[in-house]
Amino acid sequence: MSYQLQLVSTAARQIEKLNPEVQQQLVMKLEKLTLNPLLEEARNIEAGKNLYVLTLNNYRLVYRIQK
Repeated sequence: MSYQLQLVSTAARQIEKLNPEVQQQLVMKLEKLTLNPLLEEARNIEAGKNLYVLTLNNYRLVYRIQK
């Protein structure tokens, strides 16, 4: 099963500003999320609201799982 990923426009703009190496790492992480949004390294930061955070270098990726 694969999941749909939606970026808010501000996130897309911020990604465009990153250096190409970090962009590539981020894209790989996002692709993993489409296969399994509950990655082992993800932390639930707000119980009951399906809000998670992943870290990548010095960046945080905050996301919500909606059913």
